[in-house]
Order: sequence, then structure tokens, then C-alpha cells
Amino acid sequence: MANDAFRRLMAFQIARAREYYESGRRLFSCLPRRARACVGVMAGIYSTILDDIRREPEMVLRQRISLSAGQKLALAGRELVRSLVP
Repeated sequence: MANDAFRRLMAFQIARAREYYESGRRLFSCLPRRARACVGVMAGIYSTILDDIRREPEMVLRQRISLSAGQKLALAGRELVRSLVP
């Protein structure tokens, strides 16, 4: 289904998205402590989705990419703890 040009495009877009996420993560300390967990959870979810797409770029042509409830819960717990620790 996907050719080399598609795979290169996906790799480029994933790298670009990661740069945006990283520049945003550097600003977490500017957020109120209570807001950090929510933003961190969303960043974690989207980063994990990018990991899945990187492993199998063609997957985006077949299905909507999402995380399980368990994966989201684990990310939420991790980010909640991270936001509470100074």
C-alpha cells in the first residue's frame, strides 16, 4: 500500500511533530502546577501515538490510531505524579 515516498513523508512529519512537542515540554515549568498534569498526559498520548506510527507508518492508511484505556490511565498516573513533584 505505502511506498518509500510515503514512508519518508511520515518520518519527516513525525520528526517535525517531536520537535514541536519538545519545544512545548520545555515550557511546562511556566504552567501552573495543576495544569501540568493535563498537558503532560496529552503530550504523552500524542507521543505514544507517534511511536506507534513510526513503527508501522502504513497503519494510518488502514485505521484510526489510538491508545487503550489502560495506556491512557498509565500515562495519566505518571504525569500526575510528575506534576506534583517539584
